[in-house]
Amino acid sequence: MTWLVCLYALLCPVAAKVPDYPGAVQAAYFDFRVRPDGDFLTPDDWSRVQGTVNGANYPLYVEARLSSDAAAVETRSLEFKLNGGSCGYFSPEVPARSDFNYVLQAQIKTNGLKRDVAFVLLEFLDESGKKVGQAFHRSRYVGETSDWQRVVIGPVAPPSDQVRSLRIGCFTQHPAGQGDIDGSVFFDDLWVGRLPKFEVVPAQPWFLFREDGSKEVRIRVTGIEDQVLTAVLRLRDALGNPIASDDLPVVRSEEGTWESRWPLRVEDVGFYELSVVVVSDQRTTLQGDYPVTIMRPPPTSSRSELGDAFGLSLPTPSHGLAQYERLLEFSRCRSLRLPVWRDVQEVAELRGLTRGFVDFADRLRSRDHLLVAQLAHAPPEVADKVPVPIRGLADVLSLPRQDWGASLRTEAAVYGANMRDWLLGGDHDFSFVESPRVEQIVADVKQEMNEVFPAMRVGVVWDWFTPLPTAKALDFVALTDDLRMGTPLSAEDLEIYVRSAKETAPDPELWVQLAPLSVRDFPRAARAIDLARRAVAAKVGGADRIFVVDATSPERGVITSEGYPDDLFTVWATMAEELGTAEYLGRLTLPGDLPNRVFRKGDAAMLVLWSGGAEVHDLLVGTDAVRTDIWGRREPLASKGLLGRVAVGPAPTMIDGLPLAIVRLQLDTKWVRGRVPGSLGRHADGLVISNPFEEPLAADVRIDFPREWNASSNSFSVRLGAGESMTSEFTLEIPSGTAQGRYVVPVSFQLRGGQTRHFTMPLPFHIGGEEIEIDPATRLLANGSLEVEVAVTNLMPTPVRLASVLRAFRHPRLMGPVIDLEPQSTRIVRFFVPEGEKLLGDRMLLQFLEQQGARQFNFHVFARE
Repeated sequence: MTWLVCLYALLCPVAAKVPDYPGAVQAAYFDFRVRPDGDFLTPDDWSRVQGTVNGANYPLYVEARLSSDAAAVETRSLEFKLNGGSCGYFSPEVPARSDFNYVLQAQIKTNGLKRDVAFVLLEFLDESGKKVGQAFHRSRYVGETSDWQRVVIGPVAPPSDQVRSLRIGCFTQHPAGQGDIDGSVFFDDLWVGRLPKFEVVPAQPWFLFREDGSKEVRIRVTGIEDQVLTAVLRLRDALGNPIASDDLPVVRSEEGTWESRWPLRVEDVGFYELSVVVVSDQRTTLQGDYPVTIMRPPPTSSRSELGDAFGLSLPTPSHGLAQYERLLEFSRCRSLRLPVWRDVQEVAELRGLTRGFVDFADRLRSRDHLLVAQLAHAPPEVADKVPVPIRGLADVLSLPRQDWGASLRTEAAVYGANMRDWLLGGDHDFSFVESPRVEQIVADVKQEMNEVFPAMRVGVVWDWFTPLPTAKALDFVALTDDLRMGTPLSAEDLEIYVRSAKETAPDPELWVQLAPLSVRDFPRAARAIDLARRAVAAKVGGADRIFVVDATSPERGVITSEGYPDDLFTVWATMAEELGTAEYLGRLTLPGDLPNRVFRKGDAAMLVLWSGGAEVHDLLVGTDAVRTDIWGRREPLASKGLLGRVAVGPAPTMIDGLPLAIVRLQLDTKWVRGRVPGSLGRHADGLVISNPFEEPLAADVRIDFPREWNASSNSFSVRLGAGESMTSEFTLEIPSGTAQGRYVVPVSFQLRGGQTRHFTMPLPFHIGGEEIEIDPATRLLANGSLEVEVAVTNLMPTPVRLASVLRAFRHPRLMGPVIDLEPQSTRIVRFFVPEGEKLLGDRMLLQFLEQQGARQFNFHVFARE
């Protein structure tokens, strides 16, 4: 160890930086100033990263140098000039001990970045210079900046007593797709401080607590002299609301360490943030923030309770396979996707983990989990044969088979017994979209692997906007957002795209890959709501499997870089549990037109609903309904009869345990047409009712049409055998002046039988709308008049002549022009209403009267500025 200390003394500048952490002792400082005997081009004794590290490729063609173009403290900084690749440098080793904590502060400045990000990392090494525990700690990502940005790592604890040193890394990466071909990144002012070791040890591993287990944390401090220590603890929920707090003394134990214990006073499952600050009478401050996840015990029978739909796409395990095993167990996901086809060193590290990979896979398979092999990166001995810069795996597999076949067969031999599904390409590898040889590549890959294990299934990564591949050899396609084009598809668009893809190409299987929104651009609540809504959309659209990708990314992940469940882990696990075995049934018309989706779960129904803001509604939920929010919190819904009061907001709410037969009765009850034309006279329609019960249905039904519609019949009795249907016919005479549009008509059921039950369901009914369409706009003019401009379109196959009339409250009727409309043509009609300010917010009646005909088209228009 002596030689390391002496070497470090020569390498590190003697100038000390004033720490931002009281009580910290400087362990290292780098400001890239030039020593008299130093190198003016590269930082002294720093080492450049080459090859593939943590799933990213670091080519040597990216220029790195000491630059005077920008500096945070002195005259120079470390600059990476980007040209399509990633770049990384490691500092010299710095002495470190396991009985201290360490904190890293650095400054980063960027120029011209569009997709790339910069960050620093800190990792611990043993006596031989090898990384201890596979883990590293990474700062937040820094994208395009206008000035220097300070980033911080820690304080963090060395992972074991084997630690003898640490090193700093300066890196750039492009998280998805092609990197920036221009731009610069500058690193400067790197300071590492040594603090008394401060640990918060949870009673259950990785701050992942079972709801029915101990939820205590232990605060432990070492490396500090006699002081008076106090631990200040604060617990907040996922939205930042205070849950519990305490100030506790930290006292010396018999072993000489300083300790305190605190039970987390929280009962609900969900995600929480624990803040711990230890202060002393000598102003030493130690602090840390910890993600806390509390979950119900995992299901005992995964397939029957969870289904096959949901999964996680994870990188090479950096914290041990046992941790992935526990995370998968609590995630409620049956599918786990892991990258294979590594270089020799990575394979050695993977096989050298605490538990062997084969045993790990065997245990998961015995619990009915599914493992998917992901060929994310070709090993260097294969990739180096590609003559051009590699865009993705398609370029590698376009080589002659003798260049990669033997290597791939070796992977199949190692993993094939437990992994029958093989995905070609990383989560954001779109090289197959651009390849003209998709079918041939897939066929070649399957032939090579089937020589080892027959019936291997192969799929590729694809984007949303390119027609799906027609390769017959493909077993599945993993549809993924191209993040180079911006944020992911919205939930509304995703549902449409998935359904369309399933309809146009029922084979191969359709896998949907969801990348959560970026923490840089969206707050936690928005990210959680978006991920939950997109999970619902993918399930409704008919996706065969749904994966969350970038799972450990600091920007988009559901798991922290330390391997703890992050905030969205709870959301993903909740959606997997609620939707895994669910079968989509349709949509209901609810009060206030609440957006919703209805699913079948076993012998009951589940309603998923949300709204634009906070609302409370009385809904038909039955007597056994349970409400679950996206954080996994559950509560029984109190009901009066079949109605329950439900609070709804922007986040999806799941209502489980609804009476399936009554929900099916609502979904299957429909109008024959549900629309009458906007013309005088009687119009016929009818109501169709089907019996979803397994026994005969006897009920009295009432349709509450507006009285002025003059319905010929609005009540009748129903007697139907199981599975039978009937139609009750009626006629309506819509009075003159009734506006065209959508009306909600209540339909009431009084079910007769062993227990009389009554409920009312709203059912949309339309007047007009298939003949004339309008697009109105209003504006207040400078002279005080209100201009009403209306675009009128004839949707009918025949010409029509219309007179126009506008009726406004407390104003005389205004006659507009008579217009002639050819089929599918549009004309503009304008009205000018005096004293327009008095009308703002009022509803006006706009009428179009057919000349030489009986039809009359009425519309409501609201006066706006």
